[in-house]
Amino acid sequence: MAVTYRSATLDDATLAADVMTRAYPRLPQDPVLTRYRWERVRSGYRAARFLAERDGAAVAFLGWIHGPWTRLPDRHCEVEVWLDMAEQEASLVSEMWSWIADQALAEEAGVLLAYCGEDEPVMLESLASL
Repeated sequence: MAVTYRSATLDDATLAADVMTRAYPRLPQDPVLTRYRWERVRSGYRAARFLAERDGAAVAFLGWIHGPWTRLPDRHCEVEVWLDMAEQEASLVSEMWSWIADQALAEEAGVLLAYCGEDEPVMLESLASL
């Protein structure tokens, strides 16, 4: 079944924290702190957050954030993908990294910064293949 993407709102912070925790249980995300961070993006920064859904259920959180382009000559932008471990398959992980990269590039990013845990082989392989 295909995955669909939608913008995440402040009211989705709890759901996003849950998805991020399912994606990487070693680093559980607090829903209150997640919402707090979403409400208080650093001055001059821009961010976008998305949920990926399959069969009506959230399976991933994706996002990008960058500082003011006037202060970033290389125009670097952080991108993130948190895919529920139960859903991780190489093709879907690669699709998600490509999708969020396209969203960040639409913001005129020049360099994308993506990261994952060293104990996430599917994520590591996907990033290495892009």
